[in-house]
Amino acid sequence: MEVLMKLSIIIPACNEEENIDTIYNNIKSIFTDINFEVLFIDDGSVDKTL
Repeated sequence: MEVLMKLSIIIPACNEEENIDTIYNNIKSIFTDINFEVLFIDDGSVDKTL
């Protein structure tokens, strides 16, 4: 039986509305052959970070 591993990337974010899409897209382009998840943890943003 093959064991599938998953990479979890946890990113704290505060008022990163302008950068969040770029960050996520860069991560997707780097980890093309890896099963992964990205967790953005909002720290009280007042913009539309999440």
